[in-house]
Amino acid sequence: MQISKLCSLLLLALSSPLLAKEPSGQPLKIVFLLGQSNMVGMAKVDTAWYLTQPQYQPPREAMVKRSKTYDWTDLYWAGIQHFDGAKEDKDRLGVLWKERGHLRTLWRKRVRGNAGPWQESWGKEPKLVGGRDVVGAWLDERVADVGIFKEISTILDKPENKFSPEKAYEEIIGRDERNKEQIERVREIYLPGTKPGNFDSFRKAVAESGINVAYSKEPEKDRATYAALAREHLHLPIAEHTWINAFGSVAGSTGSGIDTETKGPLSIGYGNSIISIGPEYAVGMTIDKLTGGPVLLVKCAWGNTTLANSWRPGSLGDVETPIEKAAREDWNARETKDAAEQGREPKLREAPANKGKPGWCWQKAMPHIRKVLANPGDYCPAYDPAKGAEIAGMVWFQGYSDMGNEAYGEQLVEMIKWFRSEINAPKMPVVCGSLGVGTFQATELAGNVSGGMVYASNHPDLKGTVSVVNTGRYYPAELQAAHTINSGLGKDDPERAKLAALLSGAVSNKGFHYMGSAKFFLLMGDDIARNLVESWKP
Repeated sequence: MQISKLCSLLLLALSSPLLAKEPSGQPLKIVFLLGQSNMVGMAKVDTAWYLTQPQYQPPREAMVKRSKTYDWTDLYWAGIQHFDGAKEDKDRLGVLWKERGHLRTLWRKRVRGNAGPWQESWGKEPKLVGGRDVVGAWLDERVADVGIFKEISTILDKPENKFSPEKAYEEIIGRDERNKEQIERVREIYLPGTKPGNFDSFRKAVAESGINVAYSKEPEKDRATYAALAREHLHLPIAEHTWINAFGSVAGSTGSGIDTETKGPLSIGYGNSIISIGPEYAVGMTIDKLTGGPVLLVKCAWGNTTLANSWRPGSLGDVETPIEKAAREDWNARETKDAAEQGREPKLREAPANKGKPGWCWQKAMPHIRKVLANPGDYCPAYDPAKGAEIAGMVWFQGYSDMGNEAYGEQLVEMIKWFRSEINAPKMPVVCGSLGVGTFQATELAGNVSGGMVYASNHPDLKGTVSVVNTGRYYPAELQAAHTINSGLGKDDPERAKLAALLSGAVSNKGFHYMGSAKFFLLMGDDIARNLVESWKP
């Protein structure tokens, strides 16, 4: 690309009205976006290509088959979480699922040597070579040995169970039809008039620009170039009234590692790289379109973090919730029994003892948030001191690392109350994005995390100020299926090339982070934004 054209694109990207420091005359709305890796943002921008395509329809026979032992992508075994039958059977499945986890933990300890010397009664000592898939398969074989999966199958196969692989398959392939209105709306906002071929010209233009998309040494400058190219070729917008300040594991030039900070007019590229997005882009852009601003997004996010520990509020620094205490005592009882049988000292879990301190994410986030609140004009040039600023909401998108956390709802209630107190915003609207991985309509807002969010939204202290957006309705399960099917095909199978092309265009991260699908993040972010804006109405 010619230097003159590149300079023009840079100027275009930096020509947001917010950069001209002219007060808007309206109070600045400040919105916090907090969470773990899916809030950091792992979806490559060019996977928005999938929004220009019809939904992939995986073959029925590949989807409804049953694997030997548990595989979370297997629709048959998904019935454990989504069972729709008698309550006593559902309760029994819960017990068996816990027993599966306990046995896997026990065998993992044995393999690692944490349960004393390997005993002959355990069989031949394994020499496991490989990653998580190899180890996980071996552990589930040990679970199968004691008949747990056999009993689970007996329950799942009962005729009164309304959740079946066949029905689940029909739900998956019909997802885009159910979301037709939302998809059309998002296409109009983010990809108006964009055709599949535009993505080819976009990638070519990026290559010719010379920016290092993987390891940028000038992330702010390269982000502006990348965003301008995306606007030119794909019509992906740059905000007119919204700025963003991102802190954590994000692409920026101030700080380093997990303490990186960046700011600017909202565009694509505020994820973990200058070519990635999380919820922030669609949340902010839809707010921008609906309200006309000015708005400042403050994003703080770190991967692999939990509400139970990393995001634990100061009010629970050395306090257990009732469910936490019961779960810890249950674990310790099992561990004591196992240790006695194995002739070793038990390794018991202790109650929280952080001396009243919040989790490490809050220890990083709160000083940063206070710095922004003290000087909002440093982060949003449209801030008018005469009009001031108002804390307008928080978006919480987190939970993958808390799936086994039964106390999630209790902890979330405390976290929201504590954070509101810390920033003196007692009625701040909160929108939670549910844990939408692998969910189905009948149980989309169930489970420890999503169910915990619903619990918080209905809590007497929070009711009417906390809402939950069901992100499961947008989960691209068919792309997960394509990845699973593709991995099992022979190298000469003609379907392999087709699936490889689909995956390379639609997926950033196979198997995790909602497949790194920009389509997913645009849909869910737009939904969250509309929910938040609705809460601002009198």
